[in-house]
Amino acid sequence: MVASGIAESNFWQTCGVAITIAAPLFVLPISFIYHPEIVSSDLGLQSVFTGLVVLAGALTIIYGINFPFDLKRRFRLPLRFGMFWLGAFIMVYPGRLFQLAGIGVFVLIFFAERAIANGWDAPFVSSST
Repeated sequence: MVASGIAESNFWQTCGVAITIAAPLFVLPISFIYHPEIVSSDLGLQSVFTGLVVLAGALTIIYGINFPFDLKRRFRLPLRFGMFWLGAFIMVYPGRLFQLAGIGVFVLIFFAERAIANGWDAPFVSSST
């Protein structure tokens, strides 16, 4: 309410933007349950690595929800949905191998989308501006 007053913007639009920006924070408490080393007072290699993996999952969620993909709508919406759940999976799943595989999928999607945005031809790229 305060942010929309300061910005002199619509309250509901401001709420929607705030929720999309803060989406990883809804998954973070569940991540604490599956990865207690994140909140422990012992700072070791295990906790630092887990923190970086959870951060990568949060970045996946943020990228998936907030990035304006230059794809047709039928590809953009499932990609956003899939990126959100991929990020949640990376943040919560306790198995390292699957977390690293999820990060690899995110990196692949990121670079493929960047290649498409830079003008490489693909059958599912939007032809309109």
